[in-house]
Amino acid sequence: MELNLIREDKLKVLLTPFDMMKYELTCEKLDYENTETRKAIWSILDYAKHETGFDAAIGKIRIEVYPEKSGGCAIYITKLKKSENPSCEPMYETNAKAAPVSKKITAVYEFEETDSLIRVCRFLSHRGYHEESHAFFECFSEGNIRYFLQITENQPSYPKKTKYLRENLFIEEFGIRLESEESKFYLSEHATPICRKNAVETLAALGK
Repeated sequence: MELNLIREDKLKVLLTPFDMMKYELTCEKLDYENTETRKAIWSILDYAKHETGFDAAIGKIRIEVYPEKSGGCAIYITKLKKSENPSCEPMYETNAKAAPVSKKITAVYEFEETDSLIRVCRFLSHRGYHEESHAFFECFSEGNIRYFLQITENQPSYPKKTKYLRENLFIEEFGIRLESEESKFYLSEHATPICRKNAVETLAALGK
């Protein structure tokens, strides 16, 4: 978690994908009316107060949420003057606009451990992933086993910056993205299926 006190009345909280998993949050489904969301946000704000001195409990606040392309999100908390909002409840706004996309592409990720594969599936499922997905494993001659997850992603419309704009960049904290277009064909011919379909949903359930 990264905290940035922009000014005395405004704080930026940058949550990584790991933070999102810890607090069980997704940018798309953040809703201040939801009890669990409210509890998570105030837990974050309590931590922010301890670290920066920013006290969101005094007066009214506006909460703005913006998705990050890495899989995390940025939360802006602004203290409001009395004239700005007569309501006693915090104002809450979610900016769910993602990066522009041009088409769907197939992506393959490789993992050394099943735990990493399952953790990624849990986070994808929590984010609301609903595209087709497949999981495989392959045994190599030296006795090593590798696990693979094949999913569908949005291809950013900025090809020269694809590495930085990929929506599932967080997965590379757990495994390696195979850049070769032939990866999916290799898996279908040489690897052993773990889940032939709905791998994200199926494996996410194993981690609960």
